[in-house]
Amino acid sequence: MRLEGKRVVGRYLTTFIIFGINTGCRSGEMLGLEWSRVDFEHNRIRLEASHTKTKKPRSVPLNKAAKKALLDQRQEQRRHGVNTPFVFTHLNENRRGQRIKEVKNSFASACKRAGIEGVTPHTLRHTCASWLVMSGRPILEVRDLLGHSTVKMTERYAHLAPENLVDAVSSLETRLHFGSTADVIEDAPETGRSQIIDMSDERWWARKDSNLRPMDYES
Repeated sequence: MRLEGKRVVGRYLTTFIIFGINTGCRSGEMLGLEWSRVDFEHNRIRLEASHTKTKKPRSVPLNKAAKKALLDQRQEQRRHGVNTPFVFTHLNENRRGQRIKEVKNSFASACKRAGIEGVTPHTLRHTCASWLVMSGRPILEVRDLLGHSTVKMTERYAHLAPENLVDAVSSLETRLHFGSTADVIEDAPETGRSQIIDMSDERWWARKDSNLRPMDYES
């Protein structure tokens, strides 16, 4: 926090950025957040249907960084004697305690000072989704966290995890070498060993122990 004449410049933008990157919430969801919907005990915030773009309620978990940002924000409001139901509020005298409705100008000014171009508040949401996918989280998990109405919206980030697809197809190698079922060798049932496919047999896929039925693939 710093003083510019009689104008108090708080840490709300810092909180907004940290909170946005770590939760993937939309700008409106963050700026409209009330303290009554912040659950510090269970580390989550509650978004009712009226607060979300899709008109569907959801619960958003808070990691350590997001929780600390909110706690710092609350401490600053208390330090200035601001009693308000909203997380993001003005601290200067003429709008003291009023909800901050938009951060586009302050965000753009911060980006300009940092020499960053082509970034908007919504970029924080994209960053959160991108980092989740790149860390290997399933698309459906990312969809639920961000509150997308369909998984098609979330699939835009799928290309960021090509290594996951490599791991997926690699897992098939074991199945090809040891068969697609756990059949036991008929002449040695006591061993309990899985039947091994003879890969030199060009028609290995048509064996009776395969899940693939020959009649489905023969002309």
